[in-house]
Amino acid sequence: MSKKSASKQSAALTPAARQKNLWIFIALSLALSVPIFLSTPPDAPTASLLGTFFIGSYIPAILAVIFVAIEKDKKESAAFRLRIFTLRVGWLWWAFAFLFPTLVWLISGAVFLVQGQDWPASYAALGFFPLALLIYFGEEIGWRGFALPRLLQRYNAVTASLILGAVWGAFHIALNLHRPFFAALNFAFLVAISVILTWLFLRTNSVILTTVLYAVFNTWLQVFLVGQDTEKQFMVPLATTWLAAMFLIYRYGTSLSDGME
Repeated sequence: MSKKSASKQSAALTPAARQKNLWIFIALSLALSVPIFLSTPPDAPTASLLGTFFIGSYIPAILAVIFVAIEKDKKESAAFRLRIFTLRVGWLWWAFAFLFPTLVWLISGAVFLVQGQDWPASYAALGFFPLALLIYFGEEIGWRGFALPRLLQRYNAVTASLILGAVWGAFHIALNLHRPFFAALNFAFLVAISVILTWLFLRTNSVILTTVLYAVFNTWLQVFLVGQDTEKQFMVPLATTWLAAMFLIYRYGTSLSDGME
């Protein structure tokens, strides 16, 4: 009986089975989160919007934990926990996580100011950062903690990043259906920053660090996208993020790890 159990467990953990579980995970993440995001109208009170966003954002995390538990692979379970809770990385990586998105927005502001255009800001929105960390941690547990390593088992790092970025973008479209042009811009942004987050993840194995980078970027977004022309304001940081992603691909190749120390 123990031999049969071991045989079943072994069969369940084949590469093909892992890939099947990955796509089931992705399908369920979208199928369960999108209705939650659509359940609250865009003109609802901020507390209701944040509550809906929080619940929907933890769907990938919950599903990831369930899949890891079902698979009963001790090695993968340990690796999953390590990815989620790794904090001890070099200080330069922490600096990058905070400074890169900040630099992107500073460049964007400089472009607007040089052109003589207004660049309104609401610095009170900096208080959004702790909440952003909490919300996006749920997404990152699913996307970088569970999905990315499995995509990397089949695809090179750039292809895996683009696939995951597209899934991530689709995950967020429901939040911006009332602003279709902004939804399209945000989709393109998430695909680009997915490449950067993969590059960072490959060097740190830290979901916490990818969460920090994304939370810093979106906190600055809350600070600076406060005018009437948010789509126009978003185009410069979008272009800057894509340039950074393309530089990483040029510098490190499709593996995003050539020359990695």
